[in-house]
Amino acid sequence: MTTPPVFLINLDRNPERLETARAALAPVGIVPERVAAVDGRALPPGQLAQIEAAAMAAIGRALSPGEVGCFLSHLEAARRIVAAGLPHAIVLEDDARPGPDLAADLAGLMAALPAAADLVNLGRAPSKFFRPERVLPSGRALGRAYYFPVTTSALLWSRAGAERFLAEHRLEAPVDVFLQRWLSGSGRGWACAPALFGLSGAASEIGSGAGRKGTRAAGYTALRLRRQGGNLLKAALGRLRGA
Repeated sequence: MTTPPVFLINLDRNPERLETARAALAPVGIVPERVAAVDGRALPPGQLAQIEAAAMAAIGRALSPGEVGCFLSHLEAARRIVAAGLPHAIVLEDDARPGPDLAADLAGLMAALPAAADLVNLGRAPSKFFRPERVLPSGRALGRAYYFPVTTSALLWSRAGAERFLAEHRLEAPVDVFLQRWLSGSGRGWACAPALFGLSGAASEIGSGAGRKGTRAAGYTALRLRRQGGNLLKAALGRLRGA
């Protein structure tokens, strides 16, 4: 099976990161389609204020403009997948770098992936509540990540998963935090151990930026612990059920 289409999220102000990412992907035969990242700092103040209010209620802290832009950028990538009618597509941030044996493992992954898998985290291995289902050519494990890993540097979407993300997303947390809450325990989130992609080591530009990330509600710690505990409980129950 051929490599699915690859979308690469990159800010307009970072053309050098785009070229570096393309150069890193070329040796493994990947020619990505660029997705212009949303610059959260350029959003209208009123829009940011609405998102801040939602985030304060949901997770007890404001999102930085960079976090907002990152979420919106991943939504745009999902829209492209759906609009093009793609069965699957990979979405990379511009600091993602291919790991060893990527071509063979990606072919093995695509051949083995069930239709029920909405999203595969290719950029971070699961830390707990992982059920291996397949062994890829390099020896990596592919399986259900009942506690879906955070970070969104490298994701493989199914069209059904992208459609569901567009329909069900709530911009009230960083995108990786939302995805973990959304997928934990469901059996629809998958991952590889070890991960197929690493990071360049450069500081993220897509999800960074000055902002009000430090603004926290009085109950921030309690909300964070409750959210994490809820995700872990869902993950444990999903793993037991074998969903």
